[in-house]
Amino acid sequence: MFLSAGSALASPARVLWLLSYDPGLWSQEQIRGVQEALSTTQPSPELQIEYMDSKCFHSPGYLADLARLYRNKYQKVRPDLLIVCDNNALDFVVGPLRELFAATHLIFCGINNF
Repeated sequence: MFLSAGSALASPARVLWLLSYDPGLWSQEQIRGVQEALSTTQPSPELQIEYMDSKCFHSPGYLADLARLYRNKYQKVRPDLLIVCDNNALDFVVGPLRELFAATHLIFCGINNF
């Protein structure tokens, strides 16, 4: 995986997973797999999950509000690792949230036409 069991972390790593979707079945299967993999790492990383719901809500105003919310939530306590799933989440992280997560390690999946 991406956090080795042999690493000597003083405190659990903070992992943020940003999904383009809502918490539907497809997302739940991915999350279950990542949670299972993370559980093998000691100390177990803290996993925070954010659902953008951008498949249903994608107006510029909604995305601006979402960017403000995430800046407020993660400005002081930033994740050690960021996982993004689907094009909308990746575009969001390298666009409006680029500065916020510039120093954060990034893993992405489910990206079309990459």
